[in-house]
Amino acid sequence: MLFARTVDDSRQFRGVKTILVKFSQIIDVIFGIKQMIQFTAMPAKLRFLLIFLPLVFLAPKTQAQSVKALYEKARFYAYNDNRDSARSVCKRILRIDPEYTEAMVLMGRTYAWDKQYENSRHILNKCLEISPENYGALSTLFNTEYWSDNYPGALEVAKRGTSVYPSKPDFYIYQAKVYSKLEEPKRAAEALSTALDLDPTNEEALSMMEGLKKDLMVSRIQIQAAYDYFPQRSPGSRLWQQYNFELSHRFEKVSLFARLQQSRRFGRVGHLLEFDAYPKIRPGTYAYLNYGFPVFEPKVLYPEYRYGAEIFQKLPWSMEFSLGMRHLQFGNAVDIITASVGKYYRSYWFSVRTFITPKDVGVSNSYQFMFRNYYTSANDFFGVTFGTGFSPDQSNLSNETLQSIASLRAYSIRLERQWMMGPQWGATLVAGVQSEEVRANDYMLRLSASASLNYRF
Repeated sequence: MLFARTVDDSRQFRGVKTILVKFSQIIDVIFGIKQMIQFTAMPAKLRFLLIFLPLVFLAPKTQAQSVKALYEKARFYAYNDNRDSARSVCKRILRIDPEYTEAMVLMGRTYAWDKQYENSRHILNKCLEISPENYGALSTLFNTEYWSDNYPGALEVAKRGTSVYPSKPDFYIYQAKVYSKLEEPKRAAEALSTALDLDPTNEEALSMMEGLKKDLMVSRIQIQAAYDYFPQRSPGSRLWQQYNFELSHRFEKVSLFARLQQSRRFGRVGHLLEFDAYPKIRPGTYAYLNYGFPVFEPKVLYPEYRYGAEIFQKLPWSMEFSLGMRHLQFGNAVDIITASVGKYYRSYWFSVRTFITPKDVGVSNSYQFMFRNYYTSANDFFGVTFGTGFSPDQSNLSNETLQSIASLRAYSIRLERQWMMGPQWGATLVAGVQSEEVRANDYMLRLSASASLNYRF
């Protein structure tokens, strides 16, 4: 009985609640109609402002949030090896906001990573037109020029960066990198000194300065001993010996070498004095000049004189090309044309060189294929050279080999290891095997070895 009464009370309560809800909804409708009547009674201009003014303030905020979200998406793609998608998102951002410089910098950076250097330059220069002092654009444009081996352009960007941000060490470090590539260690050291004045604990600048100490040693003394052994010759002529003493100095615009050689062959001793020069013509272009002649009596074993000239040009894609000539004056003159092409790939160097003897002496095509793997510096490497024919650059040429240069064949392989033993001492070891044609289809074996020690100061 009590339970039935309680159920009835609950039903009555729900009924009252329903009536109150309906009444509240009717009141809301009446109030809404009243507001609508009041709104429609307003002047048209006031109604326009009330409708669209909130949209004016809310739209930029919504658009900015959308662009920022897209930029974060583009960054995610760029740094997760999906650079095409990153650039697509950046282009979408720039359609929304053509002056969104962060998207331009990110696009330029991904183009540079993919070695699309022209595209990178275009978008970054456009960014710098909008924001001339944009740090990211300047830094990325430097990397674009530096990675594409455009060192004059990279230096220009680095100098622009130091003028805009004179209190930051970064662009001084960039200058030092370029000067190191241009083989101007003094200027590189000056730029690094400025960077370290601004930030004495900068690890990159400290590391580069430590590495530059070797480059600032511009003079070198070297001694070398070389031996060639012919097991098939008669006992008195099996061993050829050669000893070299060399002094070199690197000036700002030219490197000079003076070398005195002594050869011992067939019971005779000869001496040759040679001079080499490597003048810098312009950034990316340098030359090689050589002149040598025998000294002291008797003047045997070497040409009456020899000279050579060659020009080297750096190319895009870390490549280099050269073209030159060599002249050897024995009893008869030998003029030889030479050309080479080489490429750096990471820490590796590949090159091919040819020597072509003109027809008046007899046609001879010689080739050298060189590979080097560089380790910690340019003075620390392992190299392998394969050769066919004779090279006029080999120091053990004599009147005896003149006809061989013109007509006979030779095949060789040489291993070379150069390294530094501390900051000033260096060493080189070379070992090789050569099979020389002394008569048609009759070959003679030559075993070669040399060791050199140098001191820099």
